[in-house]
Amino acid sequence: DIADALDAVRHNCSCYDQLSRPRQLVLLSMGFQFGREGLAKWPRFLAAIHLGKFDEAADHLTDSKAGREQAPLRFKKLANMLRHDVSEWI
Repeated sequence: DIADALDAVRHNCSCYDQLSRPRQLVLLSMGFQFGREGLAKWPRFLAAIHLGKFDEAADHLTDSKAGREQAPLRFKKLANMLRHDVSEWI
């Protein structure tokens, strides 16, 4: 599962290795949940990540249908990890 998530992220996000560990974990979490093709359906989020616009990327998470309706607490946590470059997971 972890290898598949990493594959999904590396396929969609060429800057993965340059990101901090908390931000990598956000992408891995999304890669795990959505897979390669599903993660590709987040183009504005991925573009913001590539540009280093982490507040904008976080906004895309919380403003999405998943962030508003399906898993608001989870997406709020992921957005916080992006904005503040912190994680309780490490």
